[in-house]
Amino acid sequence: MKRKQIFLVLVVLLCAGFLFATGTKEAAQATTGTQIGTAANPVKVTYLCKDVDPITDAQQLGILEKAIEEGMAKEGNYVDLVILSAPTGSYATVVPIAFRTAQIKADLIYFQGNDQPIAQEGLLEDLVPYVEKSKNIKAIMPDHTKAAMANYPYLMWLAPARVQIPVMRSDWFAKLKSSKPLLENPTVDNYYALFKEIKDSGLAKWAVTTDGGILKLDSVFNHAFGVTATIVKQNGTWVYSEITPASKNKLAFYAKLFKEGLLDNEYVTKKWDTMEQAFYEGEAGFVSGTAGDVVNVYNNKMKETQGVELVVLPPAKGVSQAYQSIDVTKESRGFAMNSDSKVKDAAWAVLEYMAGPEGRKL
Repeated sequence: MKRKQIFLVLVVLLCAGFLFATGTKEAAQATTGTQIGTAANPVKVTYLCKDVDPITDAQQLGILEKAIEEGMAKEGNYVDLVILSAPTGSYATVVPIAFRTAQIKADLIYFQGNDQPIAQEGLLEDLVPYVEKSKNIKAIMPDHTKAAMANYPYLMWLAPARVQIPVMRSDWFAKLKSSKPLLENPTVDNYYALFKEIKDSGLAKWAVTTDGGILKLDSVFNHAFGVTATIVKQNGTWVYSEITPASKNKLAFYAKLFKEGLLDNEYVTKKWDTMEQAFYEGEAGFVSGTAGDVVNVYNNKMKETQGVELVVLPPAKGVSQAYQSIDVTKESRGFAMNSDSKVKDAAWAVLEYMAGPEGRKL
């Protein structure tokens, strides 16, 4: 299979929330209780996904659609899966607008943000009743997804929690005198000493870089400063953590890193690609990436370009110690169902099939 074909298949599966192999438990065969469609009259289910164009990629997507349809037919459910074209522009911005104005009338929609106002207008279906009746999806749904859906039942993203973890070149880490104290006791002060030595030794122009914001830094330092949740108790009252002294102290630490040239002074304008380039080329010594797939990419790329592997560093220790807390107020991205869909059971059957043993084999 050509590289583009492989990429497109992965994109479709990822966008549909089909990262269903999040556990080792084998899900039960999907059954709906009521047959969906017939061989002669399959139910049409429309689906909108990011980074997939059914016009330019018609051949590859046709292969995938056929595989899903044939697999579902073996289970007695007959659908005609149709992947729609997304409007031109920033997906997260244009899709909610197009959906609200009925420019898009998909049964299943992948959202990458800006879905909450639509849900508040009653345009998205509550998925909890479908989950409760499911077998495959319920069997592999991680706890953080269950919690998120209990708070916001309109979006489902069956994937491991996206936790950012810090990494740096193993050869550089081995050279630094501050590395051993950091591993033994990863306090904020010891992290500062590591960053200072990276800069002062000339290993890198910037000790730390990131991609336009501070979320990747927060994954390392939030708990150390006492920012352990979105809403925290302060003097007997629940308050937003961003207005607490703990958060202010954390930001003061970031400001210190910036002022001393330890934090990339150009980080605000960096995107993910320029951040990674600075890391691979040795301009920056320390970044954070999503545990699992992204960090694996970083490690493989560093081995290819520099011949060295990466070392994963611990979260900073202070008031508490942990990588970032998982936000379960709602999923930030995921799959939704159109509340006006006339084929809701068929649309859900597609997701249920893809969560099952045969669907995951695709």
